[in-house]
Amino acid sequence: PSGASGGWRLLSLPHPDVALLQHARDYVLVNLRRAERLLLCRRLARQLGGSLIAQPLLMPLTLTLEPEWRTLFARQETWLRRLGIEWRTSGKSWTILRVPAALRQSNLADSLPQLLQRLAELEVEMPDIQAVRISEWLADMTPSRLDGSLMAATQLLADLEADGPELLNLAEICRPLPLAGLIE
Repeated sequence: PSGASGGWRLLSLPHPDVALLQHARDYVLVNLRRAERLLLCRRLARQLGGSLIAQPLLMPLTLTLEPEWRTLFARQETWLRRLGIEWRTSGKSWTILRVPAALRQSNLADSLPQLLQRLAELEVEMPDIQAVRISEWLADMTPSRLDGSLMAATQLLADLEADGPELLNLAEICRPLPLAGLIE
């Protein structure tokens, strides 16, 4: 669409995950879930240039790790710290104290081993590819803020226009509608 630099107007939500947008004489259908995920991936990848902000857990999680998991945990310590994961060790027990916002809503007993496994799989990749893949994984772990309301869709559109207007040009999330000639 030609108006990807701003000025999009939300016309309706024909489905909770789809928005009809207008800019001048251009109309598009936007897959809101995909747009939200792509925007979140972009933000997380940018933040991984440094490190994510650790948020304290209300109830720290204590895990007893098998030797191979302890080795993997130690091998991935740099990445885990970049991701905002903080812990304390005591013998075979690891107490998770802080995690990034993307993981706070997840079942940490399941997601942390998945994360360690993902990091191990990515060891052979270049650091920039690792950051992209980890941001994608974290985005998948983050609950959607979309609830089918116009307010949530409007907020996402504002976020897209501010932080990723070119995403509205991606065929992966947008479908142009040739309505200009029909609506006059």
